Amino acid sequence: MKKIIPWLVQHNLVFFAILIALAIFFWLMKFEKKQRITWKDALLVALAHVALGWSAMRLLAFIEVGFDFEKSANMRIFGAVFLLPLFYYLWARQTKRDALWMSDISAICTVFGCISGRLNCLTSGCCRGMLLFSDGTYRWPIRELELAFYVLFIAVYSGKIRKRKTHGEVYPIYMIAYGILRFLCEFVREEFTTQVGVLHLAHIWALVSIATGTVWLCILKKRQEYSGKHRKTDQKNT
Repeated sequence: MKKIIPWLVQHNLVFFAILIALAIFFWLMKFEKKQRITWKDALLVALAHVALGWSAMRLLAFIEVGFDFEKSANMRIFGAVFLLPLFYYLWARQTKRDALWMSDISAICTVFGCISGRLNCLTSGCCRGMLLFSDGTYRWPIRELELAFYVLFIAVYSGKIRKRKTHGEVYPIYMIAYGILRFLCEFVREEFTTQVGVLHLAHIWALVSIATGTVWLCILKKRQEYSGKHRKTDQKNT
């Protein structure tokens, strides 16, 4: 144990990957009965989440710079934000679980991963805000602001999800809210690899996230309206 702890401190990414896997595992186990999730399911999904999320973030960073490994950033969180809902949807459909509820559950899993990513940024010193003053004393606390957003999101939605008071809207709301936050924060973020004038490629990903979440919410609303009309029709016929 004395050797393991110092090694984890020196390898931040591994340490935070373990933390996120544990957080996702225990979160999924809260739905053991209602979503038929065994400890084996939770463990496999947590590990798959970490592997897919990390791969997606690395891939997006490479895509941004034309796969030039020397110029790419370490990771782009939007890669995981875009890919992971598809993973959870396919898993829910394949195992015949409630896909809408699993979408809500997966939003918290994704936020856990983003918290891990931003904590890694803090410890490694990347993704900093620009200097607030010329003396170089203070910077825009964009990483801290993002972490506060994640904590608030979990506080607002985790209880509702567990009580089944949500119906598939949590992930698109997260995409919209996070997209808005990132779009604004990018204006005061230090960027050296993908800056074009005052804009970064992350501004584009933020807009894509906002648009995707908005379309997603509209589709959900249409489906709910359609289902509501059919229920009323069936009740009249009976």
